[in-house]
Amino acid sequence: YGDLLNPANFFTAFSGPLDPPGEWTIALPVPSDPLLAGVPVIFQAAVFGSGGPLAGFHLSNGVLITFGCP
Repeated sequence: YGDLLNPANFFTAFSGPLDPPGEWTIALPVPSDPLLAGVPVIFQAAVFGSGGPLAGFHLSNGVLITFGCP
């Protein structure tokens, strides 16, 4: 269980500017390591901009990824 509203659980993994349409992408290599099987990871983006609902920040939808084969 992780408290998603606790700022102590937030960290910046990647940062960079948005392109003109407001998009940002990144490609991450995933090692072929059996120890990663079943490990869940949650990704979400926060963008600072004027008028954001959370002190100027806009949040993306969150994505839950679980490593491994189906």
